[in-house]
Amino acid sequence: MTTAARSEFSRPVALDRATVAPHFREIVATEAERAALARRLGLAGVDLLSARLNWRREASGIISLEGELEAQVTQSCVVTLEPVAARVTDRFVRHFVQGSLPTEDEVVIDPEADDPPEPLGDGSTPIRGRRAARCRPKPGRRRRRARSGCWPP
Repeated sequence: MTTAARSEFSRPVALDRATVAPHFREIVATEAERAALARRLGLAGVDLLSARLNWRREASGIISLEGELEAQVTQSCVVTLEPVAARVTDRFVRHFVQGSLPTEDEVVIDPEADDPPEPLGDGSTPIRGRRAARCRPKPGRRRRRARSGCWPP
Protein backbone atom coordinates (compact mmCIF):
# COMPACT_ATOMS: atom_id res chain seq x y z
CA MET A 1 0.00 0.00 0.00
CA THR A 2 1.41 3.38 -0.90
CA THR A 3 1.62 6.21 1.58
CA ALA A 4 -0.90 8.23 -0.46
CA ALA A 5 -3.47 5.43 -0.30
CA ARG A 6 -3.03 4.91 3.45
CA SER A 7 -5.97 6.03 5.55
CA GLU A 8 -5.41 8.32 8.52
CA PHE A 9 -7.61 6.12 10.74
CA SER A 10 -7.03 2.42 10.16
CA ARG A 11 -6.90 -0.67 12.38
CA PRO A 12 -6.63 -4.27 11.09
CA VAL A 13 -9.38 -6.61 12.24
CA ALA A 14 -8.96 -10.38 11.76
CA LEU A 15 -12.44 -11.14 10.47
CA ASP A 16 -11.44 -14.63 9.28
CA ARG A 17 -11.38 -15.74 12.93
CA ALA A 18 -14.97 -14.65 13.47
CA THR A 19 -17.28 -17.16 15.13
CA VAL A 20 -21.02 -17.17 15.69
CA ALA A 21 -20.36 -15.49 19.03
CA PRO A 22 -20.15 -11.72 18.59
CA HIS A 23 -16.79 -9.95 18.82
CA PHE A 24 -16.50 -6.33 19.93
CA ARG A 25 -13.85 -3.65 19.51
CA GLU A 26 -13.73 0.08 20.09
CA ILE A 27 -11.11 2.16 18.32
CA VAL A 28 -10.21 5.78 18.96
CA ALA A 29 -8.11 7.97 16.67
CA THR A 30 -4.91 9.43 18.07
CA GLU A 31 -4.21 13.15 18.06
CA ALA A 32 -1.89 12.74 15.05
CA GLU A 33 -4.54 10.75 13.11
CA ARG A 34 -7.19 13.37 13.85
CA ALA A 35 -4.88 16.21 12.75
CA ALA A 36 -4.02 14.42 9.48
CA LEU A 37 -7.70 13.76 8.77
CA ALA A 38 -8.60 17.41 9.49
CA ARG A 39 -5.91 18.55 7.03
CA ARG A 40 -7.12 16.20 4.28
CA LEU A 41 -10.77 17.16 4.74
CA GLY A 42 -10.09 20.89 5.14
CA LEU A 43 -11.55 21.04 8.65
CA ALA A 44 -10.45 23.38 11.42
CA GLY A 45 -10.20 20.37 13.71
CA VAL A 46 -11.28 16.87 14.59
CA ASP A 47 -11.58 16.72 18.37
CA LEU A 48 -12.85 13.14 18.61
CA LEU A 49 -13.06 10.22 16.22
CA SER A 50 -14.05 6.79 17.43
CA ALA A 51 -15.76 3.67 16.17
CA ARG A 52 -17.52 0.85 17.98
CA LEU A 53 -17.50 -2.38 16.00
CA ASN A 54 -19.06 -5.79 16.37
CA TRP A 55 -18.80 -8.72 14.03
CA ARG A 56 -19.77 -12.37 13.84
CA ARG A 57 -19.99 -15.23 11.39
CA GLU A 58 -23.55 -15.97 10.35
CA ALA A 59 -24.81 -19.51 9.77
CA SER A 60 -24.43 -18.93 6.01
CA GLY A 61 -20.68 -18.30 6.46
CA ILE A 62 -20.99 -14.61 5.69
CA ILE A 63 -19.17 -12.40 8.17
CA SER A 64 -21.30 -9.47 9.25
CA LEU A 65 -19.58 -6.31 10.53
CA GLU A 66 -21.62 -3.54 12.12
CA GLY A 67 -20.22 -0.30 13.37
CA GLU A 68 -21.04 3.09 14.72
CA LEU A 69 -18.75 6.02 13.95
CA GLU A 70 -18.72 9.15 16.10
CA ALA A 71 -16.82 12.38 15.51
CA GLN A 72 -16.63 15.83 17.05
CA VAL A 73 -15.43 18.22 14.34
CA THR A 74 -14.92 21.94 13.89
CA GLN A 75 -15.32 23.54 10.49
CA SER A 76 -15.57 27.07 9.20
CA CYS A 77 -19.08 28.28 8.46
CA VAL A 78 -19.45 28.86 4.72
CA VAL A 79 -21.21 32.19 5.36
CA THR A 80 -19.40 33.79 8.33
CA LEU A 81 -16.15 31.74 8.39
CA GLU A 82 -16.60 31.42 12.16
CA PRO A 83 -15.78 28.04 13.71
CA VAL A 84 -18.75 25.70 13.92
CA ALA A 85 -18.61 22.64 16.14
CA ALA A 86 -20.61 19.62 15.04
CA ARG A 87 -21.19 16.09 16.19
CA VAL A 88 -21.34 13.51 13.41
CA THR A 89 -22.60 9.97 13.94
CA ASP A 90 -23.11 7.21 11.44
CA ARG A 91 -24.00 3.52 11.59
CA PHE A 92 -22.85 1.09 8.94
CA VAL A 93 -23.09 -2.58 8.03
CA ARG A 94 -20.68 -4.48 5.78
CA HIS A 95 -20.65 -8.16 4.81
CA PHE A 96 -17.61 -10.26 3.89
CA VAL A 97 -17.03 -13.77 2.53
CA GLN A 98 -13.87 -15.82 2.65
CA GLY A 99 -12.44 -16.68 -0.75
CA SER A 100 -13.64 -15.05 -3.92
CA LEU A 101 -17.10 -14.23 -5.14
CA PRO A 102 -18.53 -16.03 -8.14
CA THR A 103 -18.44 -13.94 -11.29
CA GLU A 104 -21.71 -13.07 -12.94
CA ASP A 105 -22.38 -12.31 -16.59
CA GLU A 106 -24.92 -9.63 -15.72
CA VAL A 107 -24.74 -7.23 -12.79
CA VAL A 108 -27.97 -5.80 -11.41
CA ILE A 109 -27.56 -2.63 -9.37
CA ASP A 110 -30.28 -1.83 -6.88
CA PRO A 111 -29.57 1.38 -4.92
CA GLU A 112 -32.04 0.33 -2.20
CA ALA A 113 -30.53 -3.13 -1.66
CA ASP A 114 -27.72 -3.97 0.74
CA ASP A 115 -24.25 -4.00 -0.78
CA PRO A 116 -23.10 -7.51 -1.77
CA PRO A 117 -20.48 -9.21 0.43
CA GLU A 118 -16.87 -8.24 -0.21
CA PRO A 119 -14.19 -10.94 -0.58
CA LEU A 120 -12.07 -11.12 2.58
CA GLY A 121 -8.81 -11.88 0.80
CA ASP A 122 -5.98 -12.51 3.28
CA GLY A 123 -8.32 -12.96 6.25
CA SER A 124 -8.28 -9.49 7.72
CA THR A 125 -9.57 -6.16 6.64
CA PRO A 126 -8.42 -2.76 7.80
CA ILE A 127 -11.28 -0.80 9.29
CA ARG A 128 -10.71 2.69 7.94
CA GLY A 129 -12.43 5.98 8.14
CA ARG A 130 -12.73 5.77 4.35
CA ARG A 131 -14.50 2.41 4.59
CA ALA A 132 -16.86 3.83 7.17
CA ALA A 133 -17.50 6.90 5.03
CA ARG A 134 -18.30 4.66 2.04
CA CYS A 135 -20.89 2.71 3.99
CA ARG A 136 -24.49 3.81 3.82
CA PRO A 137 -26.22 4.70 7.07
CA LYS A 138 -29.05 2.49 8.22
CA PRO A 139 -32.50 3.86 7.34
CA GLY A 140 -33.61 6.61 9.69
CA ARG A 141 -30.05 7.67 10.65
CA ARG A 142 -28.95 11.06 9.40
CA ARG A 143 -26.12 13.42 10.21
CA ARG A 144 -27.08 15.99 12.77
CA ARG A 145 -27.17 19.64 11.74
CA ALA A 146 -25.17 22.22 13.69
CA ARG A 147 -27.15 24.89 15.56
CA SER A 148 -25.76 27.78 13.49
CA GLY A 149 -27.32 26.49 10.29
CA CYS A 150 -23.99 25.47 8.76
CA TRP A 151 -23.82 21.79 7.89
CA PRO A 152 -21.21 19.40 9.25
CA PRO A 153 -18.87 17.91 6.63
